[in-house]
Amino acid sequence: MEFAQYITYGVINGSLYALVAIGLALIMGIMGIFNIAQGSLAMIAGYGSILFFQHLKIDPFVSLVFTLPAMFLIGVFMYLTMFMSMNKYDPGQKLRNSMLVSFGLVLIMETLATILWTANERTINRPVETGAGIIDIP
Repeated sequence: MEFAQYITYGVINGSLYALVAIGLALIMGIMGIFNIAQGSLAMIAGYGSILFFQHLKIDPFVSLVFTLPAMFLIGVFMYLTMFMSMNKYDPGQKLRNSMLVSFGLVLIMETLATILWTANERTINRPVETGAGIIDIP
């Protein structure tokens, strides 16, 4: 039973990494912008899901209905205010400028997250029933 929990946790973790990597590859390939701040947006979305679960008792998977559109709007706002003006530069300068801006955004968002939520790890213990039994997803 414990092995199934490890496998489930690995699949969930790997899926999250794959989603972030796909987003980075798409933005770099299509727009020529290297936005490292996507990881920080994923972190803030995770904290948002935890807040929905702890305070409003909304299931973490259901809370994605709220957190994903919010992160999309924040991403659009970031693009319109910080990255769109870089389109006038040549590709090399555009890449360097986007890296500087995104690293600055990472520092700002991670510092704000540390101030608001501290650096302590958080987990959500939510049992999931399957045909083989109950799996506790940490």
